[in-house]
Amino acid sequence: MAPKRPKPEEIVVKLRQVEVLMGQGMPRIDAIRQIGVTEQTYYRWKKKYGGMGTEQLKGLPWPIEGSAACRHRFWQMPECIPFNH
Repeated sequence: MAPKRPKPEEIVVKLRQVEVLMGQGMPRIDAIRQIGVTEQTYYRWKKKYGGMGTEQLKGLPWPIEGSAACRHRFWQMPECIPFNH
């Protein structure tokens, strides 16, 4: 069975934990290992969620990747419907 993926709120908390550990003098790679992810995953998360707080996440449409359902809802918005001339 594949491991479950963390929710965006959990990711932001883990990113914050790394910042706190680094502020306490721990090397970045050790702090990343302490939260239980690979270095590659950390940098991918940081690129995607870096600088966000848990409150900012609540306003975003999920999934953020832009699944077909999300795109469908976007194009249903009145301002996105092209004019038929």
